[in-house]
Formats: sequence, C-alpha cells, structure tokens
Amino acid sequence: MEGNLVYSGMFAKVYDSLMAGGVSYPDYADYVERIFKASELSPRLILDLGCGTGSLSIEMAKRGYEMIGVDNSVHMLSEARAKALDLGLDIMFLHQDMAEFELFGTVDSIISATDSLNYILSQETLGKVFKLANIYLNPGGIFMFDLNSGYKLKTVLGDNVFYEISEDVSYVWQNSYDDETGLCRFDLTFFVKNPDDAYDRFDEIHTQRSISSRNIFSLSKGYGFESCAEYEHMSFNKPKVNTERIFYVNKKSKGSQSLNMSEQSKKSKYTGLQEQSGMRGQGELREQSELRGQGGLHVQSGLQEQSELHGQGRLHEQDELRGQGGQAVDFTQNSDDVFKELYSFGIASTSGVSIYDNKQKEKKTIMDQSINAETMIKRSLYEKTFICPVCRKESKLPTVKSSSLRIISRDSDFMVNYKDPSPLLYFISFCRFCGFAAQQGKSSLTENQKKAVRDRISRCWKFDKAYPMIYTPDIAIEIHKLALFNAVVIGAKESARAIISLHIGWLYRMKGDEENEKIFLSTALEGLSFAYENETAAIAGLDKNSLQYLIGDLHRRTGKLEDALKWYRTVMIDRNAKFAIKEMAREQRDLVTEQLNKTEQEQPAIEMVKRG
Repeated sequence: MEGNLVYSGMFAKVYDSLMAGGVSYPDYADYVERIFKASELSPRLILDLGCGTGSLSIEMAKRGYEMIGVDNSVHMLSEARAKALDLGLDIMFLHQDMAEFELFGTVDSIISATDSLNYILSQETLGKVFKLANIYLNPGGIFMFDLNSGYKLKTVLGDNVFYEISEDVSYVWQNSYDDETGLCRFDLTFFVKNPDDAYDRFDEIHTQRSISSRNIFSLSKGYGFESCAEYEHMSFNKPKVNTERIFYVNKKSKGSQSLNMSEQSKKSKYTGLQEQSGMRGQGELREQSELRGQGGLHVQSGLQEQSELHGQGRLHEQDELRGQGGQAVDFTQNSDDVFKELYSFGIASTSGVSIYDNKQKEKKTIMDQSINAETMIKRSLYEKTFICPVCRKESKLPTVKSSSLRIISRDSDFMVNYKDPSPLLYFISFCRFCGFAAQQGKSSLTENQKKAVRDRISRCWKFDKAYPMIYTPDIAIEIHKLALFNAVVIGAKESARAIISLHIGWLYRMKGDEENEKIFLSTALEGLSFAYENETAAIAGLDKNSLQYLIGDLHRRTGKLEDALKWYRTVMIDRNAKFAIKEMAREQRDLVTEQLNKTEQEQPAIEMVKRG
C-alpha cells in the first residue's frame, strides 16, 4: 500500500496507546451519528475502511451497527479481532487494500477515519477508492472521511520534531515536507519496554499526501456522488485556512445505481426484498434495512405437510366390495362428500377423495417449498470475477454477500456455523481453465510459482464439470483439495497449507464424516505447529495466544489430550493473553481434565475384561 500504510507488528502493538491521547472514539462515533441524522440516514451495515486496530468499528458495534472492517495490515487486524473477541462483538475484519477492496454485497455507509486516505499518494489510486465506494454504497448512502489538511501537513507537522517519553513507550517523530510534491514524510523511532525491563527499538517511515478540498470535490463529482460537504472535524462549521483536520461527507443519490451497472430494477414479489442492479453488472437482491434488523428472512429447514393430508381421511379401498360386483353396502352418508349422490349406485364412501391426486399435491408442495429455499440461498450469493494469475482468464465464482451472513454458533476450534449459505463453502477461488486454486485474496504468484502450476497442473488439466451456483460440501471439498495441491506445488508456507487443511476438516464436519475430519485436522495441526515455531508473520489473523489455543484444541480433537493440556496451560499462564482467550483455554482444559480422569477410573475395569 502507498505511504507505508502496512504497519509493522510492533507498531500495531503500541498503536492504541499512542492514539489514546489524541482520539476519543466515543466522541468520534457521536459525531458520525450526528452526520447520519443530518443526512437523514439510518444505516444498519457500515464499512470501516482502513480500520486499523478496530477501535471505531468496535465503538459503532457497541451501538448496534453491523460493522465490516477493512485494513491492509494483518498485525492491525490481529489486534482488532482480539479486542472484538474480548468484548464478544461479532465484527467481520477483512485483510484487503483500501483501493482494491471487495465486499460480498452493498453497505449503507462507508467511513474512513483518522487520516487514512492521506496515505494514498497518487490521484489515480484515490480515484479507485471513490469508485469502489460508489459501487458498494446503497443508494442514498454516504462515504465520509477525515483528512489532515494541507495546512497541518506543511505548517504544523512539516519540518518539525516531536517526542514523548513514558515508562512503557517512548518515541521521536521527525518530519519533512516537500512543497513541490505535497508529501510529508514521518520518520519515527520507538522504544518499547519488554518483559525483561529493557527497551526494544524499532523504526517506521510513513508518508502522507496533502489533498485539497478542490481535489476531493472533483473526485466526488467525477465518480457519481450527488453532493460533497466539508466541515471542520467534529463540527458543522466551514473549514478555515488554519483548520488542521477536515471532514468530508459524500452522498450518493437515492435514485442512483452503482457504477457500471444495469439501469433495470424492479420490485420483488417477496415482501421486504427489493431487486436492484447488482455487483458490477450482476443482478443482486438486497435486504431492506428493517428486514436486516430482524435477522433477515427465515427459511424453515423442515417442510410442513399440507393440512388436507393430515386433517382428512384417505379413501380406503374396500376389497370385499370390489370382489362382490358392487353389491349394496350399509354406510352413514357424509354431507361434506362431493360424491354423495353416487351412494345410490352402491359405491362405497368417497369421503376424503380428492379430485386431483393428493400425492401429486404433496409432491408438488414439497418441491415448491424446496425451490423457495433454494431461491433464498441463491439470493444470498453473487458472482464475483476472478482473474487467474497463471493464465489471466476470467471466471465467475459464487460468493456469499456479507449482508446475508447469519451466525448460528461457533465451535471451539474457531469454526463458525452459519445459516445457509456458509461462506466456508466459497472460501477458494479457482480457475476452470488451467486448474489454479487458492484462498480468496491470496492469488499473487511469482513467475517460478506460475511455471510450477503450468508444469504440474495445467499441462494435464481436464475440467468438464458445471458446478451449480449453490455449492455442496462435496463440491467445496473438491475445490479445497485442488487449492491444497496448488499450495504444495507452488511451495506455499506451511501455515497456508494448514489453514486450507483445517477448512477441509471443517467441511467434513459439516457432512458428519468424523474419520476424514480427523485426518485433515491432524494435517492442519502438523502445519500450524511447524508455522508456530518457524514463521514470524501473523497466521490467519490470529495473535500468538489464539494460535496457541487453536493448536491445543486440535490436539484435543485428534485425541492427544496430554499435549492439549500443555497448550491450554501455555495460554492461561501468559500474562499478556487476552481475557477471552484465557477463558476459552480454561474451559477446554477443564473438559480435557475431566475426560482424562474418567479414562483413568475406567482403566482397571478395562484391564480386567482383557484378562478375561
């Protein structure tokens, strides 16, 4: 990302303490809500673009908003996830570049806080952000952000030195401003106290660009926003010459469609759903805000039989009558029988006879309800374009809209169980033309890796299947195994192979296949254990203690109970571990201890049986 916006792991650790004196996120959230009120907007789903350690996302989530956080730093996102987990908040954090982000669906508002956009150093890249904001905003939505003003970068920060000395974190901040380019370079040196009471030094270089209001107005208009307003930050006053931070509000027209989208839209026959033009030319159904506030449409998993199949008696064949040639029968007439006039012909009671076969009606009813359930799942998906890095061909792949995600429960090894459709089924992007497959957003390859795919996979690749829009666990397993093989071929990190293996294990769990689940959980455990010892970068957005806990839980699930206890205890005794992950480790430790005690008590009886 431009401007060194990909922060280091150490900077992410100290970021919140550095910002504590300068930013009040409750006050910031109050101001955002005042903007919503002034804009006559009642958003439910909000994107926090450049979310950092998630402080604003968390504050907004506390107030009842559904939040998605996007940031280009895995270290920042690791901190954000840990903080949200501690508070029991369900926030989706995505590791993406703010100029290239992709969502599963549209949102009601987009916020980019604390001068994140100043780090975008070119006009072209900033234009990409505005374009994507317009694409992913609902009609009537607003894209708001604050910027360090040109005055602040040049006069307040430029060519000045700042420092702060405290017991835990100290820093020296030297700046230089270039009048010709409008760029301000920040050279930062930090000293952070470690557990040995010594200090670790690390250095950061950041660069921000001065962006004029005229520039912002031009981009806003050029990318289809209806209006753009500017204010002094945290107020509704017009900015002055010496204003240091400016807040911009870009409003999308209520009648507008997303960029490069079809003009056609029509009312859905389903209450609470409005059909709008979809993502980049694809049709998409968007749930109305009142529906999302109620948790979305509920599709029953069981199909209810029609009442007439239960409440009415069926025609019972009377073999003795048929065998006697229509001989007269004594029976009580049923006044509700539409065939009662036939009684005089000696025909047995016709009560309950349907003019049209009830079995056909039952079959059709079940089929119709099944189709309705399938239709609702399809409406939770959209087709995303995937450009293969190996052959450069495009594929359209189904992806779950973020607005359709409904969490049911979480398993102890971090598997999230969703109401259909589960995003786990669509975790892999693959190319039907050459056989390349990888985790979504993880498809950057070196030339040597591309060659390896061509030599080992593409050369013998055959694909004559037509996958449906709705994936089954079997389809997802097939695609995941293709991704795992690709990971082996290109020499991907052990952690990458382990995460795919873990997901395959989860998919087998969805199927109820315990044997294969255990096989792939064991494979994931092997890779994660190696990565823990040998890789320095955050793995799947997990901090150190969360990874330790996961390794422990995989030991438990694969029957290695003594090893599981060791890992759980490692988390519990770490004074820096978050409270929530400690509690999870403690709970699993108690379960394992109980299981070991039970096995120990049963062992003598088992030995006696063996001895006969």
